[in-house]
Amino acid sequence: HQGISLIMVTDIKTVKNTMGKSVINDRIRGSLIGGAIGDALGYPVEFLSWSNIKNKYGTTGITRYDTTQWWSEDTSNNGVAIVSDDTQMTLFTANGILNSIKNKTSVLPSICEAYIE
Repeated sequence: HQGISLIMVTDIKTVKNTMGKSVINDRIRGSLIGGAIGDALGYPVEFLSWSNIKNKYGTTGITRYDTTQWWSEDTSNNGVAIVSDDTQMTLFTANGILNSIKNKTSVLPSICEAYIE
């Protein structure tokens, strides 16, 4: 049994020295992908009540991606699960952080610029 250790990140160099760069990149990539997966699964029911979710998806709720065009009047199945603005904002934020590291600039203005781009 492995325990989970939590660290407060105050300095990216400290983290890089603690873990290998590929491990850090894998964890970051995994969290971004995992967030997008969860967002795509939950987006169709984000503002529905539990009773409406059960009416639409059955008593266990949504258990797989809804690949119909549930947001429009054309509810045909296009085979694509859609992510919400939550995932888009997460990716803009990540992009801003990466740009700040690459350009050696302050993080907050870089994040703002990524949203504007």
